[in-house]
Amino acid sequence: MSILRNLIPLLPTLALALTPIAVSAESTFRLAYPDTFGRLPAATYDEAGERIGGADLLIERLSSGHVRVRVRSESVGLGGAHTVALAELALIGSDRSLRVLFEESRSLDSEGNDLGTLTL
Repeated sequence: MSILRNLIPLLPTLALALTPIAVSAESTFRLAYPDTFGRLPAATYDEAGERIGGADLLIERLSSGHVRVRVRSESVGLGGAHTVALAELALIGSDRSLRVLFEESRSLDSEGNDLGTLTL
């Protein structure tokens, strides 16, 4: 009973320590505002700089003023496996730099099965 009596004053502290809290962070990473919008020619390269597949790159200006970037890249050697990435960026200040608001990258096998998704 004396152990319980000693723990009672600690209960508010323990409850606070065990309560889940929302955490957020903001990146200081900035990108230059694009000079060109629309579909742009692209390709997929390996670490040695050799072209290994095609890519599709689309940069859009949204009505909100944000910029959306969509990329689909594939590797011929992986039999149709590909990665699809999407990012939405917000204009920051008068220097026309962009800050990432949302980013998602999804890998799919040659049959379209989801191999994993990374969301930031």
